[in-house]
Amino acid sequence: MYIFSKLINLCFILIIIIFCPIVKAFSVFQPNQLPFIEYLSINEDVIKKENINTALKLQENRFYILHSYKKMKIKNNIECDEIIIENYIDNINYLIIELKKYDTSFFKNINFNYLVLCQNLKINNNLTAGIPSNNVATLIFDISLSKDVLGRALHHEIFHMIKQDKNYEEFNYKYNKINDKEFKYNGCTLCSESIDITFKNNIDGFVTEYSKNTIEEDQAEVFAAIMSIENFDMFYLNNKKVLLKKELIFDFFNNINKE
Repeated sequence: MYIFSKLINLCFILIIIIFCPIVKAFSVFQPNQLPFIEYLSINEDVIKKENINTALKLQENRFYILHSYKKMKIKNNIECDEIIIENYIDNINYLIIELKKYDTSFFKNINFNYLVLCQNLKINNNLTAGIPSNNVATLIFDISLSKDVLGRALHHEIFHMIKQDKNYEEFNYKYNKINDKEFKYNGCTLCSESIDITFKNNIDGFVTEYSKNTIEEDQAEVFAAIMSIENFDMFYLNNKKVLLKKELIFDFFNNINKE
């Protein structure tokens, strides 16, 4: 009987050892129902010493950075590959520096709690920098982007998070009035030839060619430029419409930030 009891205990231990990794592999993060993600470790192996306090303050305000540890396939034809943290330490720390540009309470105001990092993010088989969803307070973000677009892409997607949170018809109306009367947005972000996201100062009323696709993309691109270009006003000095759009976006952002 004693030997039988020992065998039972041994079998139980083996089951735990064998199946624990499987439990992790098939886990779902309950707040946003995304599979195969876990919290990013906040220690000096991952986060540089000068960024630790920022990461901790974000957590204190219920803003968490997570990452995928296995390929994610979720509804609406969204998929994203797992990341090896060691390969993206520089990019992760660069993102944290960009997040310092916001008040830590700002993310609560726009219902943004979870930044999920992965790589090769796709929707309908098209690569994209980020997929925001206020319904689950989550932005899925491609950390494998090159550094020259990483920060501006983050700010772009954050603006989409802002705009998803409420109805801004009046703001859109004022914004659209700045464009020439005959101008019409292409109306599609994936089926247009206007995919150039290089900041330019010679496109009347727009910061990039991509801005011409939809009013939402236009606004997000202006916000990304504001947050990324130190000499924004000088760079767009001869582009009056862009400066007017910047004024609207800046006031809009500040009002959200004060809520």
